[in-house]
Amino acid sequence: MEYITQATEDRIRKMVKEGHAYGDMLKYILRKIKEQATYEEGTVTQLKKKGIRLDNSIQVSVYEDARMNGLAVRYPDLIGAVFCRDLHYLNIYDFNKLVKVVSELPWKGYRWE
Repeated sequence: MEYITQATEDRIRKMVKEGHAYGDMLKYILRKIKEQATYEEGTVTQLKKKGIRLDNSIQVSVYEDARMNGLAVRYPDLIGAVFCRDLHYLNIYDFNKLVKVVSELPWKGYRWE
């Protein structure tokens, strides 16, 4: 089983700092994954030291964000989104790879080619 890495969290932190179009959304998703896994707080490395590992493939409840739908359409092998009535969740198939791919989008994600 694969787990979310510290490199992924660092990449998200860098995206937020640089004003990447998806940085705050990925930060929110990671926070929801942490909340679903534990009441403990901290970075991925700090949680790992406490014996808590975050699954790289997971289903997580979230609030709807149009960018999530966009990623689900663009990268269906990495993420799926369900938003209807009381169902709001993401099926994440590879969070580490999703963050890496999105972080490498040109123009900081504000324009796709």
